[in-house]
Amino acid sequence: MRWTAYGTLGTVLTAVGCTRLVEPWWIDFSHVHIPVRGLPRAFDGLRIAHLTDLHCGAVSLAEIEQWVDKTNLLRPDLVALTGDYVTGGPAAPIEEVATRLGQLRAPLGVVACLGNHDYGDAYPRDLSAWDLTGFLARAALERHGIEVLVNSFTRRARDGQTLCLAGASDLWSADFDHDFLAETPSRPLVVLAHNPDTLYSLHYPNFDVMLSGHTHGGRATLPMLGPPRLPIRHRFLVEGLYQFQHAHIYVSRGLGYLTPARFRSRPELGIVELRSV
Repeated sequence: MRWTAYGTLGTVLTAVGCTRLVEPWWIDFSHVHIPVRGLPRAFDGLRIAHLTDLHCGAVSLAEIEQWVDKTNLLRPDLVALTGDYVTGGPAAPIEEVATRLGQLRAPLGVVACLGNHDYGDAYPRDLSAWDLTGFLARAALERHGIEVLVNSFTRRARDGQTLCLAGASDLWSADFDHDFLAETPSRPLVVLAHNPDTLYSLHYPNFDVMLSGHTHGGRATLPMLGPPRLPIRHRFLVEGLYQFQHAHIYVSRGLGYLTPARFRSRPELGIVELRSV
């Protein structure tokens, strides 16, 4: 029994050590292929680097610099940022974060949407009082060459063909538009939406791929039980690739943290590769 107790204690201490000392910085460089119907031939094999939930304030600027460098080494065709660049409301260093993110390099540029923390709050409520914070976050990113999409569309051209992209405002923000995909410029369409619950809040889910974050993969995933707490209603959207009717949704575990602790939910820097079908 004594050796059993020692073994149990060692297992617990190892789990605690991994949770606090290893996993928050043990990046999973994921690579997922997503089939897209009607994808133009020029975009077959398009490699999108997906970064989300950086949370500067809890995370240092030095860590964000390292993530930017690692992303550039992956040589993506396009970079997609899906929100929560800062933590801490109006006092958060969004200008400094935008400066670092402005160093991202990709032939088709960098596109972004905003997350709930970029509006200055961590919880769902009427955020109309925080509109200025969201405006400042968007302005800072745009000053550094990042195209921020808030209920809006953009296009990317390659070899004479185009791909349509869109960005949703954060689901918990006052300016979320349930109908902004009612009329899409063209298909296929890739949507950036911080909160994966956006999927069930859009009146017209007219898209082919959605990239999201927000969940942090649950931060802690217990064997057989899963994450004890999630900031989404639809718990199955915690991480990874899902299919919804004709569309695919990819939910990244994100890179940052609010507190430096993860368990069986490593931070993620992903390459999403689009494939024609």
